[in-house]
Amino acid sequence: MDEMSKYQLVKKAIDKLDVYGLLEGGAPDDEFDSESKEISDRISESDSIIQIAEVITDVFNKAFDLHDKPSVYYSTAEEIRHLLTGESLDDINSIGTRENGSWIAIGYDIRYRYGYEIMLLLLDKFITEYDIKVEIITKSPIAGANHIAVWRKWLFNKPKPLSEIEALKEECGEVSVGGNSKRLSDIQLYVTLTNQSSIIVFQVPKDQYSEEIKDKIDAAAYFIQIALVSV
Repeated sequence: MDEMSKYQLVKKAIDKLDVYGLLEGGAPDDEFDSESKEISDRISESDSIIQIAEVITDVFNKAFDLHDKPSVYYSTAEEIRHLLTGESLDDINSIGTRENGSWIAIGYDIRYRYGYEIMLLLLDKFITEYDIKVEIITKSPIAGANHIAVWRKWLFNKPKPLSEIEALKEECGEVSVGGNSKRLSDIQLYVTLTNQSSIIVFQVPKDQYSEEIKDKIDAAAYFIQIALVSV
């Protein structure tokens, strides 16, 4: 693909993004041309969605004095990658919610199958991105007194990378993280990832559950899907 064609495809996605609604508000068609050109020059067809999102973030944060994180631009980055390569991700399928004692469990099918080491890497990314105060990690789902706690640490931040936690290195079907996430309105949160299927489950206390929280958890599930592509 020549550089002009790549630029035109990037411009199509960036104009659709329409930061601040400038185009919709009557700005000229070339409003985002310089940003589109810089993004086009800095990415390639081999870049992951996260890498493309990081470039978009850097360009727009500088151009508009923003402080966005790459997750804001994942959907645009996915569209750019799709336009450049023809590849696209399957949508996340919600497999519904259920009551689990005093918790609400929200499940998603993300249509991927990965090994246990990949799941540890993914948890590390998720904990960092969602600013989670880790309180407990288990090697089976949070399920009353039946879960097996393999590591506990009551701190106000993540004490060390998951890759250093030797107790989690043994093969097991599922692993859960529990804690509070500042990006999810400081709710208590337990996330179960399983390497035996493509299902992830978020569990939040019933008294903290709301449609707003559900929307944020939808976004978190999308983040996990994107992150799986990059690991």
